[in-house]
Amino acid sequence: MNADLALTLSGLCLELVLVAILIVRRIHRTLPSFLGFIAVALCTDALASLVPGFVSRELYLRFWIASLLLEFVFYIVLTFELGRNVLRRNRIASPNWFLAFALFIPAVWVLTLLSHWSIPPRLAFIWQVDLRVSQATAVLGLGAFLAFIWWSALRRLHWPPREFRIAVGIGLESLVAFVAVIIHTHQPVGPSYHWVDVGASVVYVAVLVYWVQYFVFEDHATSGSRRLAEELTSAGRADGRNEASRMGISTSPGGQIRS
Repeated sequence: MNADLALTLSGLCLELVLVAILIVRRIHRTLPSFLGFIAVALCTDALASLVPGFVSRELYLRFWIASLLLEFVFYIVLTFELGRNVLRRNRIASPNWFLAFALFIPAVWVLTLLSHWSIPPRLAFIWQVDLRVSQATAVLGLGAFLAFIWWSALRRLHWPPREFRIAVGIGLESLVAFVAVIIHTHQPVGPSYHWVDVGASVVYVAVLVYWVQYFVFEDHATSGSRRLAEELTSAGRADGRNEASRMGISTSPGGQIRS
């Protein structure tokens, strides 16, 4: 088993486990885009391990480019959803998306200056498209994440643990993808070029392990919500009994009024 196959199988298993956890624990109700983000990655990795053996290399590259764009769309939606949940946690009604957009522009500009946007010469057109899409999604993705973090810091928002862990994972993945793009612009296509992508895949698998470990062992948001609901229900019943006793009415253990 080579490194590519080992990383693909590891990613598939972890993505499948994470999707199951998100559905079983009903996390997808508050973070549906996160479920979509992982589900798209799962489908992409599953097809990537099967498609190359049945289709031409050019058609496979077209499929790969489409999957990059789809994952990027879910990434942007997930970023907005994390911001919405953070605002709800801080009980802020006005998101002030203009500030976030104003921060997004300089972030992308700086990242564009850091990445030279160059590609190896004499590549086929489909390879040029693939590299350009990889460069654009890496710059825009990391720019969106940085703008999101700056926006949160300027508004002094407190982060829920669940959203914080997800943001750490996608932030690390975006940073590594951006670094890989920069390295690619300074090296010819060959074995060293491929090993940079392998390194990025290792980081992605590590992020999946980080998420699975958190949602299995440390995420107490669901149980905490249930405890809070039970406490509120108990408090409401206690208040009802106290009010009934003040009025000279007794109640049964089930809460039914009796004379």
